[in-house]
Amino acid sequence: MAAQGRQLSTLPAEIPRTAIYASSAAALWMLAALVALAALTSGFSLGAMGLRAIPPGPLIAWTVGVTGAGLVLFALAQALGVRESPLLLHILPRSRAERLAFVGLAITAGITEELIFRGFLIPALGLALGSAWFAVALSSLVFGFLHGYQDLPGMLRAGILGFGLALPLMLSGSLLPSILAHTAYDVVAGVFLSRRLLEAEEAGTREGCTGIG
Repeated sequence: MAAQGRQLSTLPAEIPRTAIYASSAAALWMLAALVALAALTSGFSLGAMGLRAIPPGPLIAWTVGVTGAGLVLFALAQALGVRESPLLLHILPRSRAERLAFVGLAITAGITEELIFRGFLIPALGLALGSAWFAVALSSLVFGFLHGYQDLPGMLRAGILGFGLALPLMLSGSLLPSILAHTAYDVVAGVFLSRRLLEAEEAGTREGCTGIG
């Protein structure tokens, strides 16, 4: 995944964003399949990976709470003037077709990344290290590192978000709120809030071209 981020930065600008989304989704599904195979052959039960139902009330509360916290973190970064990486801005959707494709990628990321980084990595590291919360911290660091294509601010945000996404699993025993919150965050931030980022970037580019500011 880290290598894929570096490869994206070297892709020609004319590569369709939908192709990038499809490639990323395929890579995530393949990695998730390998992780699931490793987990099941190692004796991990579905319940141990958080693949269990919880009552609707806690499910909704955790989903809304974690999604909201992630969006507040996103808004805070923008309020502080944190600039997104050029690569992240490049892969944000522009057209309706790209937005629909991005929603598919968001659903993929919500399912696969939660299965990998929370559902499998936390219990596996917890067994190896003897501390579930240390496993949460370490998995969050790894999650942030693999968002290196977003530069340091994006890595820090992803790491914090990863910790937040681990809380429902740790406190409710279910991975489902994390999957839903991850998907909702990616859809809202990547499809709706990203429009303001792109408008601000285009305005800044026009000012630079005219010598303003």
